[in-house]
Amino acid sequence: MARSVVEVRAAEDSRTVIVAVHDALDLQSAPVVRESLGEVLGQGWEVIVIDLHDVEFMDSTGLGVLIGARRRSQDAGIKLILARPGRATHRLLVMTGMHRHFKISKKVPSGAGTAA
Repeated sequence: MARSVVEVRAAEDSRTVIVAVHDALDLQSAPVVRESLGEVLGQGWEVIVIDLHDVEFMDSTGLGVLIGARRRSQDAGIKLILARPGRATHRLLVMTGMHRHFKISKKVPSGAGTAA
C-alpha cells in the first residue's frame, strides 16, 4: 500500500498540528498538499508545523504552496513552522530568499500523536 503524500497528526500539546509531506512537493502533489493545508488552517490550531523531512524534491510549485500557507496562516494569526527540511529543500529556500520569511526548525515537536 502506497503512503499518502500528506499525513496530518496532532501534537501532544493540543495547540499544534503536524503536517508531514512525503516524497515530493511539486506540480503533481501540490493540489493535495494545498488542500490538506487549507483544511488544517480552518480547524483552529495555534501552531502548524510542516514537516519536510521526507521531501526528496521540491519545485517552484511546491514553494508556492508553502508561501500561500504562510500568507494564510499570517492572516489567521497562526504560527507556521517548517521543520526538518532536507538539504535540497533548505537550499531552495535559501536560494530564493524565502528562508527569511519562514520560521525553520531542525526538529518536530516531541510527542506527536495520532492522525487528526
